[in-house]
Amino acid sequence: MAELTWHYEQETNRQHFVIDNKMYETFDGGQNIKKYVDDVYVTTLRQYPHLPIDFIYEVEDGVTPPDMPPGSDQWADEMLLLIEQYPDELGEYLPIKEYRQRDNSIETFEHVLGVGVNNLKDKIRINRMGIPDNIQENWGYEVLVSWLGSVSNSPDGLQWKQHLDTGEFIRTPSGNSFPCHVFPKVYPTEILKSKEDVIADIIKCTGVSKDVFVEPISYSSIPNELRLSDDFFEIIA
Repeated sequence: MAELTWHYEQETNRQHFVIDNKMYETFDGGQNIKKYVDDVYVTTLRQYPHLPIDFIYEVEDGVTPPDMPPGSDQWADEMLLLIEQYPDELGEYLPIKEYRQRDNSIETFEHVLGVGVNNLKDKIRINRMGIPDNIQENWGYEVLVSWLGSVSNSPDGLQWKQHLDTGEFIRTPSGNSFPCHVFPKVYPTEILKSKEDVIADIIKCTGVSKDVFVEPISYSSIPNELRLSDDFFEIIA
């Protein structure tokens, strides 16, 4: 199927999707999705309807997602219904096992990942909410720096990136930049205005010494938890 266009508001963690007279809204990455028709609340579609209403799963070390009885995910049926009702807007359900990777290669898996692919040309995996990996993981950006430390809502660290077309710099979590059912809260993405801001932001967020970035640059002075791309200094200089 084609992707569902969810709009994300970082300040409130709100995501919403609108099609025709229907609006869907979630504040926890889709674990609980409120449905509205003609601006009137209809129901809440729950991923874990068998658990208490206030239950929210969040990734933690050693904590696995709750067991889900077959067919219990209420959003899964709703999304398939939307595909049937709006084939021109959303395309078709494509539960194939071949997926394009970030490096543009195609990899075949033994089972369907997420809920299939966005279309047969791109073959990009889409997650439970219908968001494709290239959006969820910022494929339009080159990773300049990865920091392997841990911060709130980004256990795998942070990354600094540059847009491949516009040259825009951003700081993002390592991994998902938008909430999903596995990561209902994510570290906020921030736009950085200049190369100098990138260096200052890395120092502020990681605590590395500013001497790391003073010429002549020595890679031996870079802490192990800080990974720089091969052309980082060429881009930032």
